[in-house]
Amino acid sequence: MTQKRQFSPQLKLDIVTAIRTGKIGRREAQRRYLLSANLLHCWLAKYDNGEWTGARATARTVRFYERKIWALERKILALTEENRRLREDLELATLGGPTERR
Repeated sequence: MTQKRQFSPQLKLDIVTAIRTGKIGRREAQRRYLLSANLLHCWLAKYDNGEWTGARATARTVRFYERKIWALERKILALTEENRRLREDLELATLGGPTERR
């Protein structure tokens, strides 16, 4: 299963702003960032409706980064646990004890 791509709010804003100011066209943005036409259209509509400015945009950005931090913290916990188990296995192996976990 492929993982759903996520774009930071700042990148979305940069892409849409570049299109609206004429720096790049829609098709160029689609090719450069591998976006579907529908997704780009949705982003442009939200930008045009003012959903990406002010307090709402700030709150959305904060939520985006909070979710990212939460996911990274979970990954750290999993890796820490794996590291602990590997150290225990190594310790048991160097002491000549059984290599199976209890």
